Amino acid sequence: MSIKQYLSGLWFKVSMSLPGRVQVMLAGGEPVTARGNNMDPSVQLLAHFSAAHPSLDTYPIDIARAAGSAGYAALSRPPRSNVETIDLDIDSSSGTIPARLTRPTSGKRTDTMVLFFHPGGWVIGDLDSGHAFCTEVCAASGATVISVDYRLAPEHQFPCAADDAIAAYNWALENAASYDCDPAKIIVAGESAGGNLAAVVCQQAKLAGRQQPLCQFLVSPVTDVKNRSESYKDLSDAFPLTASLMEWFIANYIATEDQAGDPKASPLLATDFAGLAPAVVVTAGFDPLVDEGAAYARKLKEGGARVQYHCETGAGHGILTMAGLSRSCGAASDRCVRLLVDQIAATA
Repeated sequence: MSIKQYLSGLWFKVSMSLPGRVQVMLAGGEPVTARGNNMDPSVQLLAHFSAAHPSLDTYPIDIARAAGSAGYAALSRPPRSNVETIDLDIDSSSGTIPARLTRPTSGKRTDTMVLFFHPGGWVIGDLDSGHAFCTEVCAASGATVISVDYRLAPEHQFPCAADDAIAAYNWALENAASYDCDPAKIIVAGESAGGNLAAVVCQQAKLAGRQQPLCQFLVSPVTDVKNRSESYKDLSDAFPLTASLMEWFIANYIATEDQAGDPKASPLLATDFAGLAPAVVVTAGFDPLVDEGAAYARKLKEGGARVQYHCETGAGHGILTMAGLSRSCGAASDRCVRLLVDQIAATA
């Protein structure tokens, strides 16, 4: 039985709707705890079920990508129906970058553009990864959302993904008006590796003398691929992102130690945080990346940026892409949607 078949099975769907205490019982009888937090029972049960399946880092790249796509599809909520999507191409010096525009078909539209970078460790993921979240933000806010299909490693290692993200932001600045958006109202957003790229866009825009985004919305961002925080040790076996899986992602993206120390790969290692865009940083309590996400929020605040920090203490990595797992996971994703919608509403 494939992962996709398992996750779409009737038993799996029923088990995810059971009361939390029953899910904990099915997952071994005791809550999973770390750092004083209890793991969300549905995430604990999914981790228990998934233990029988190989980790993504044991697969060839093409199989890992297919398995990752199946997981995203099975664990995400259905996209909203009151939006339209249009595929488009972003021209860059390295070639064409595929992208997807999402905008509302009803209700009031705003002139804000959200540039979204999908998760996947720079190795897996595509325009469908995080698409449901993009449609929810679009439907709730009236904003135009553009998801960017940046190049993936190991075929395209650092700095390819970062260069694509920067090119996409520069394109958005130049073309926002063509989509009835204000170039002064561009928000960069992303989860995991996508959060890394959104942070990098802000830093590189500053270095290039370009205007800052209106806001940087970072969910479980990778901010340091050179050093390993304490949460790598404390949460090494967390679900769905383990420390070893994160090491595999980094090894595929980063070729040398010098690259790992480059702020274009590790934005936490930048020496100057002044003048960067306001930020919303969301982390998960059961995620090896939680410490570096929190550290980045502190660095931004020390640099003078307005920062809103929130940790979903019971969640695992993948808050935006696991919203369909359970009511509690959906509620965590909904809080992220509201945080971003609040930023958009403040620009109206």
